[in-house]
Amino acid sequence: MKKLSPRHSRLLVRRAKSGTIKRKKKSFTASKKQRSFEVVEVWDGKAVENAICYSTPVHPPKSICFNSNTDETLAFLENLRRNVTSRKNARKKKAGWLDRRGSGLPRLKNYYDFSKIDKFSTGPALVIGALYERAKEAIGKIPPAVDFPHWSPQAFQTLYEIGFFEIIGHAPAEKIREVYVEKKDTTYKVSKILTGRNADGLEDASNVILELLNYLSVEPETSDDLITDINSAVSEAMINVARHAYPSQFVDSSPNHCLLQWWMSAKADKGSNTLTIVIYDQGATIPGTLPRRDWFFETVEAAMQAMIPDYDLGRESGTIDHEFINYSMKKGKTQTNDARRGLGLPQMQSLIDICPDGTLSILSRRGLYKYGKGMGVFKRSLDYELEGTLIEWELTLPGRRT
Repeated sequence: MKKLSPRHSRLLVRRAKSGTIKRKKKSFTASKKQRSFEVVEVWDGKAVENAICYSTPVHPPKSICFNSNTDETLAFLENLRRNVTSRKNARKKKAGWLDRRGSGLPRLKNYYDFSKIDKFSTGPALVIGALYERAKEAIGKIPPAVDFPHWSPQAFQTLYEIGFFEIIGHAPAEKIREVYVEKKDTTYKVSKILTGRNADGLEDASNVILELLNYLSVEPETSDDLITDINSAVSEAMINVARHAYPSQFVDSSPNHCLLQWWMSAKADKGSNTLTIVIYDQGATIPGTLPRRDWFFETVEAAMQAMIPDYDLGRESGTIDHEFINYSMKKGKTQTNDARRGLGLPQMQSLIDICPDGTLSILSRRGLYKYGKGMGVFKRSLDYELEGTLIEWELTLPGRRT
């Protein structure tokens, strides 16, 4: 190494003392180039194209089912709601779901990987469809379906048949139909999502249910009896949404865009000979509306204070949502205190008893209520909150006589 002259040595010492030595800045260019990324296929209703995603995808639980995997399913739906429909993320997505700046491939911030799902029930699929429909309406941009050819057969068929692609604004695409045919399981059938704001959608719902009963080869006379009872209960559920789910004070204070409607779908499974009907709303919930009536609040608080003198219903209500649902199952016990109303859910429950088997599950806010033939009532508080109310009604039907 060349020896410094006395002059250069003195110059370096003076610069060091005065702090004028220029330090070489660290360069992060190399690390950025080495940054891992994934190229995925996206479909936004126009054409299938490639996009770059630098984030690790979110993996939903392998079983998305309210009956067999309740807590994990609710945790996933809460994550999805927060990322897809919150006001903060809605503002960010006003320019579009994909970042198309520059001349390269569009960029995607993150996505949900549906490739590992082994079970995908109708109830969660209906909630997902409703979430994305609201996101489309709030943001004004069609959400893309990401890497859909690699979705598991269970996830793809359920979402395809439920009308997920149509409800979020995707036009029919030959490639999507080809993937469906490739993954299709002929032992079950899911109806497309129906929506409405009152009981005007009952005729369409009745036609869907009758079609699924025919798919299950249920005896015509049995179908006629079932349709009458099912229509009555479903109609009442639709009317309850119109009357109670979206009170003005809830809509005014909601952090999300409110569509003021119900969503419905149904599934027929030949393997178990079951018919499942699901109705969902994004409203104020049963626990959120029932306690508003003074008569109800005072009755419950007085009953609890007889056992716990310092009990405060206002403080504890979030932990007893399942009790509110249980109370709503009593005939005539509604927000309006009108004995003529409130027959829909009890009627659904009573129909289970005349079928070979069945269950009625109600999830509303942080409460779960479940009734099963031979099991009775099961209820509990939930660790994760479901936005709105979901009613899932599963009936095991008598087989066709031979």
